[in-house]
Amino acid sequence: MNVKPLPLEQYHKEVSEHLQYIERGARMICRRVGMLSRTPSFRARAQDELDRAEQTLTAALEKIRTAKVVYESKPVEAPHAMHAM
Repeated sequence: MNVKPLPLEQYHKEVSEHLQYIERGARMICRRVGMLSRTPSFRARAQDELDRAEQTLTAALEKIRTAKVVYESKPVEAPHAMHAM
């Protein structure tokens, strides 16, 4: 299978915005968690929401780790292969 290489600049452009969303979401959780009520009736619901956020971010991290494994398993290309395109 002959796949055209993705330039690093294009990868960065396509991916960086999404990484910023993840980072902003995590920062928002940190800022807002102090505002959550600690009453017994609300505490379980708040904990459920924090658990859901953690599960979402953990799943995203696993996908990134899987992508790293896939990338590392690719054979190293000869330097001239990139310039021929």
